Amino acid sequence: MNLINWRFDLEYMVDSFSLRIDVDVDCKVLAVFGPSGAGKSTLMELICGLKKPRQGLIKIGEKVFFDSEKKINIPARERHIGWVPQDASLFPHLSVRDNICYGANRGTAGPFIDHVIDVLNLGHTVNRFPPSLSGGEKQRVALARALASSPGILLLDEPLGSLDIPLRYKIFPYLLKVKDTFQIPVLYVSHDPNEVMTIADFVFTLVHGKLVNQGNPAELLAGLRGLSLDGKDTPINTFKVERKELRPEEGIEKVATEGGLVLSIPLNPIRADISGFVTVGAHDIILARAVPGDISAPNILRGTIRHFDYLGVYSYIRVITESMDEIVVRTTKAYAGELKLTEGEQVYLIVGAEHCHWLTTLPPKDPFV
Repeated sequence: MNLINWRFDLEYMVDSFSLRIDVDVDCKVLAVFGPSGAGKSTLMELICGLKKPRQGLIKIGEKVFFDSEKKINIPARERHIGWVPQDASLFPHLSVRDNICYGANRGTAGPFIDHVIDVLNLGHTVNRFPPSLSGGEKQRVALARALASSPGILLLDEPLGSLDIPLRYKIFPYLLKVKDTFQIPVLYVSHDPNEVMTIADFVFTLVHGKLVNQGNPAELLAGLRGLSLDGKDTPINTFKVERKELRPEEGIEKVATEGGLVLSIPLNPIRADISGFVTVGAHDIILARAVPGDISAPNILRGTIRHFDYLGVYSYIRVITESMDEIVVRTTKAYAGELKLTEGEQVYLIVGAEHCHWLTTLPPKDPFV
């Protein structure tokens, strides 16, 4: 897929909320990041033509969707955009196949739809109806329906937002597969920094309708890896790694971050590539003040406390390892208080191999069967 130009220079106002964006970037996958209420979904509706800016320009590639100066406002039905909202919004009285075929181009729908169904591993669901589907299956059907219309652009509006965390990381590989298979420019909306860093080439951040930052996802969101903006999710640490060693007799493999931090993780023999992202839940890390002894966990990491964040009853402790990787540990405020932990103090992090997971591995079989 070639780079595509995304040009947004617009203003939108309704009641007390205003949205102001000025973005001009060439990339394949553009992400919009920010907390709930920032204006992310409003931007999607403006791009789709469901809402109209007060003034400005919306141009993607060579196609101008809206230009207030030239009085251009392409109707929504003519914009050829595939939109996957957070809520799958499937038709309950239609089968999965009929849901996917809804709105597809006539004459070319058959073979292409079969290809979409195959890519998203939905063959076993085509004769079922939405009420019988799992949450993950519903999202994949919604994604298939958007692709079936052969869109010029794909808008993904927090497509994993309605799913719990374990299910998100089963569905996410399908989004990566769609990106690579169909070569369609993607605008990805999320409040999860891990998703954005993995899928996007460029990101801009919205807060209260205002553009506050833009740039490379890994550089821009590195400090947010462990804690989402709205605090609703279990914090997840994400590391870009390369596989260094396989130990099949022990059931593990060793990976290393760019800074040299080595982690032992469960063996994944089906993974062909040697690089990707490994995640560790902040709640799965044990923190100690002294070197632990006689312990089964293979990952014992030394680091220095950098900062404390607090949310509800929890304390989020940011630790910088000797490799300069930042790791967030979640514990209760009470426990952190009992230990009398302070910034600048040296600590040890204990991580079991079973709590480390490849983020981008496609399951060897459909996880929903």
